[in-house]
Amino acid sequence: MVHRKLERVETIAREIDELSRELNEARGRIPLWDRIVVYDVTPDEERAESITLGLEPRRRVLAELRKEIDADFERIGREYPPFGVGVAAERCFRIAREHLRVEGFLGRHVAEQDALTDALQGLADRIIETWVRDFEPTRVFRTLSDPDRCARAAAVAERDELDPDARLGVAPIPERHLLALVARRLQRGAFFDERIRLKELRAELNQVEAALLRAEREVPWRSRLNPFTSSSAHRRREELRDRRAVLEEATRRQFETTRRLLHRALAAYPPLAIHQRAVEAAGVARLLGVEWDRNLNRAGDVVDRELVDPRALVFAALSRLLETFV
Repeated sequence: MVHRKLERVETIAREIDELSRELNEARGRIPLWDRIVVYDVTPDEERAESITLGLEPRRRVLAELRKEIDADFERIGREYPPFGVGVAAERCFRIAREHLRVEGFLGRHVAEQDALTDALQGLADRIIETWVRDFEPTRVFRTLSDPDRCARAAAVAERDELDPDARLGVAPIPERHLLALVARRLQRGAFFDERIRLKELRAELNQVEAALLRAEREVPWRSRLNPFTSSSAHRRREELRDRRAVLEEATRRQFETTRRLLHRALAAYPPLAIHQRAVEAAGVARLLGVEWDRNLNRAGDVVDRELVDPRALVFAALSRLLETFV
């Protein structure tokens, strides 16, 4: 029954795409004067009106069919949660593909932005609730970031294989077994080497901060008011400021490297790999906003056009979500 509805949806969607293309072509052939004069209807205007009338019932039927299919899929997804995750991921992609646009007259905003972020967060919560109910990221990261704790966690279980489950794909896993699974993957990689490098950078940054405070005190207060002075104390202070900026950026990048390795290790349990992609996409979706872009129109004039930014990054994040699910 569902597959017949899907075939009908595909047929109607193709018809709508074709009619929409014809409508745009017909409207593009209507001169501005003919649009102003309402007492004279050209063949192109008649064609545009006819297509518009034909599109309305098709769009209504398509919306009704999709609503029915969503309900059918939701019932199947409750019985087989992996299927429900796939359907939820596809629904997020559909919201982004069909509804992310600029809306509003005076206060411009992105249509369906909240709907997309809520759908992605709901998908992430659904995964946690189904497979790892006691998963608490802060506690997990704190345990795994310490070499001794990580070693103890890795010793809880002796194998990396996951138990299959007929309904869930893989069996739900308690946090202690999840810790063991992830800890062994971390021990086989470069995570702790990168953590040592991060610790070294933080220690050096603290030393430079302390030296900078001493250098600040060594600059006479009168010299601080003179922007043209170039005393040795000033030069020393500026050198330390530059060094601090370099270390801050290096420390930030190194922290991101270690956190990325930690998140990658969580993918040892497949549902959490999908969870990470959903959270990542939700974070990008929250950044959406209305921006202006300058373009050339058909007449060769420079015009400002509103667009949703960064819409392309949302699609990239959603594509990663779907690829990870597959």
